[in-house]
Amino acid sequence: SGFLTASRHEQIGSLFQVQAASLDAAAASGSQQGSSVCPGQLLLTNTLESFKRLDKQTALATAAAQVWDDIRSGAAEQQPGLLTRFLLLAYGDLKHFVFHYW
Repeated sequence: SGFLTASRHEQIGSLFQVQAASLDAAAASGSQQGSSVCPGQLLLTNTLESFKRLDKQTALATAAAQVWDDIRSGAAEQQPGLLTRFLLLAYGDLKHFVFHYW
């Protein structure tokens, strides 16, 4: 899960965060003050090559299908936060502090 905090200013974008607590489903189920919980998926790869080989279009289509299924089943009416589902694909080179994400 991630946390979305809406900006109150036109020229400042909203803040989206995936924190360490987000990796624990029980801890992420509660929201931070002024933020909404966004369900989602983080795909973290071990190598840059595997990140580049990832089928990004299929991963995106799968995430979109989940949102569509939530709409068709009525689950999104019961839990509107399901409409804020996210997909984060990432690789981090920790030796050189270089991060790739999509």
